[in-house]
Parts: sequence; C-alpha cells; structure tokens
Amino acid sequence: MVTTKEERIYREGKEEFYALIDALPQLIWVIRPDGSVVYTNQSWRDYSGWPTPYSCESEHHRLNGQQPVLDRLHTRCHANMLSNYAFWPQNLHPEDREHDLMLRRQAFATGEPYSVEYRLRDGRSGAYRWFLAQVAPHRNEAGDILLWMVSCTNIDDQKQKEERLHHSQECVDLLLNSSIVGVTIAEGENFIDANDTFLHMTGYNRQDLREGRMNWRCMTPPEHLAHTHQAHQELETRNYMTPFEKEYICKDGSRLPVVIGAVTLPTNSSRHIAFVLDNSARKELEQRKDTFLGMVSHELKTRSRL
Repeated sequence: MVTTKEERIYREGKEEFYALIDALPQLIWVIRPDGSVVYTNQSWRDYSGWPTPYSCESEHHRLNGQQPVLDRLHTRCHANMLSNYAFWPQNLHPEDREHDLMLRRQAFATGEPYSVEYRLRDGRSGAYRWFLAQVAPHRNEAGDILLWMVSCTNIDDQKQKEERLHHSQECVDLLLNSSIVGVTIAEGENFIDANDTFLHMTGYNRQDLREGRMNWRCMTPPEHLAHTHQAHQELETRNYMTPFEKEYICKDGSRLPVVIGAVTLPTNSSRHIAFVLDNSARKELEQRKDTFLGMVSHELKTRSRL
C-alpha cells in the first residue's frame, strides 16, 4: 500500500507520541465528554490487566471530522471494546465511586479541571491502591471540549504513612488523656505539652506550661543530673531512652520519685515523648521495709546481749 508523505509523517509522529506517553509511570487515559474511555497508556494496561493498545489521537481526528482512513476501524473497534468492558467504574473502589462521580459530573458541566484521590484495583493482585487523579479538558480551537485527560499518580505509600501516623497520634492522644501515667512532650530542655496526670503529680498547671516554666533540667535534683544527661544522650543517638529511676522537683519544692522512659517523635526528631510513672508508693514501701528491718535487727542485737 502506498502512503502519502503526510500520512507517513502523521503516523511517525503519532507513534513517537504514544511511545512517550507509554513510557510515563503515571496511569493515563482519555475519556469522551459522555464518560466513555477511548485511550489508556501502557502503565494503565499493565496495572489494570487490559492488554490491547489503542489510539486517542484517532479519536481527536474523528471529533474534528478529520480522522485518517487508516484509523477508522481501529478507533471504532477499541472504543466499543472499552465501552463494553466498562472498567472505568469497575476499577474504582466502591467507597470512592460516588464522590468521584459527583466531581466528574460537576467538571463536565462547568468545563473546569479537578483533582481527586481514590483507590484503583490492581488487575493482577486484586488489591486496591491509592492514586491522585488529575483531570483536565482538551479543547479545540473553538474552545469546545473534545476529550478529558486523566493522569493518576500512585500515592499509596504516602497514604500508608499517613495512616500509620494517624494511628500513632491516636495512641499518643489516648496516653495524654490517661490518668494512669504522666506523659510529657519536650523540645530541648523545655516541656511543651503534658497531660493532666503529670501536672497533678508535679503541682504545675497549664499556665506554667504555656509560659515555659517547666524545664526538665531545672526540675531535676543535682544528684540525678548526670544520669539524666546520660539518658538524654541515649535518646539522641538511639531515638529511645531506657526507663530509669530519678526524682523531679515539684513546684512546691518537694521531691517526686518517678520511673521515666522516652522515645523520639517520628514526625519531629527534635521532640520526644516521655512516660512518667509515679514511684513514690514503691519508694515509701521500700522505706517502710528498711525501717522495719532496721527495727528487727536492732531488737535482735539488743536481745542477744541479754
């Protein structure tokens, strides 16, 4: 078959365009204003399991009344296959379909681009992954919308991290609201947040916290400073602090025996969260035990002399 120079140039340019689009890691497809899909790139076909390549450039020419003869059968065949296959709604997660449909209808009515996050099913594994979809219209010279271009970027790893952070934050909030253990968040030497349990334990209040009057160095007795500094050095190098016993100087000057451990916050390495257990009851029991043993020892020694 003899082709004209214009047809050859068009075909070569079209192949280069498809090769470029197919090389992109994003999932790309093109839809008509009626919502039917007329083109997907290789990344989408690999992800969805749809094997057959097809052309959107021919669809562009058809809508302009300029479709080359070579593409007529190609376009009609694959457009019908895509419409029958109906993978556009089927690959969306059921929980995301209504929201995406609402945005799509609004965009088609106004002609405005939009972006949305939703989950798409992997045709090979059946698993759903999060994608950021960016949808924009393609217009002719008269300003009429011919096609809508859709580009989807995989953001599943980011979503998983956000979910883990959200779960961690829920755990932190639960501990902060706990009456069982004192919880503090410190940046450098200053406490920037604490739960009510810790404030009650040490006699401080929220105003003291806001005005920066709570500092772990100032609240640590001199004899405990060396061990406390060593614990903070461990926190800086290992992102955790092995629990140890120390004392805090309370607001009224009294001393509070505690057991304390800490970890670096994953969202901000300059901050750490500490868990403080009131150890005064155990210390009092130990003191009573030592007093009792001292009395018994004294009594036995006294009787042995008789």
